[in-house]
Amino acid sequence: MNLPKVTKSRLSDKVTEILYDQIRSGKLKAGDKLPSELELSEQLGVSRPSIREALNRLMGLGLIVRGTYTCSVAESSDLAVRSAFVPMLLNDWETRDLFEARRLVECDLVRLAVIKASPEDIAELRRVNEKMKRPNLSEQEYWDFDIEFHTTLASMSANTVMITVYDMISTIYHRYEGKVKKLYDVQMTTYSNHKALIGAIEEKDVEKACEIVNRSMSISEEAIYNLNKVAK
Repeated sequence: MNLPKVTKSRLSDKVTEILYDQIRSGKLKAGDKLPSELELSEQLGVSRPSIREALNRLMGLGLIVRGTYTCSVAESSDLAVRSAFVPMLLNDWETRDLFEARRLVECDLVRLAVIKASPEDIAELRRVNEKMKRPNLSEQEYWDFDIEFHTTLASMSANTVMITVYDMISTIYHRYEGKVKKLYDVQMTTYSNHKALIGAIEEKDVEKACEIVNRSMSISEEAIYNLNKVAK
């Protein structure tokens, strides 16, 4: 497979775009194996972490799957539908636009969760949230457990369209992973905010649940926005 060298600054985005074009054009077909991370790194002229981030994005969209030794193009019949989301992923969205969309989607998911949540769902949310109390929690564990909590919450809506929309926004949100891992003040409040949200869902209090979502999202948004200003 002949691939062009990458020269633009956002390397993982460009790698994602190149691999997406290979899938969209049919040069990479369902079931085809991709070159290894090392081979892609050498062919594209970028580091392996950039390759890995691009592959993770495409896996998040369901376009590729990871095997024992390498990745391959997904066999799923709705591959073409999900591939249409990739240009959205590559857009350089404004931080406030992304958080506004995420707040709206999460509030709607919470409303559905309040209506549909079973005692088993509540117990599962509590189980996931308790992971946040582990001693010496690493930055990566914090990120993974927080994503797991919100993904579990989304699944409680039992609405496949809303879950798909949430998955798309969550995938775009991954571009802030490095910054979120450094928001230590926000991390200190995550467990208690999640606990309060679980309580509101259990009490069937939609307004309280949405208020908790809006408050916690606003705090995270402001913290990342300030980090971006400093970086500039």
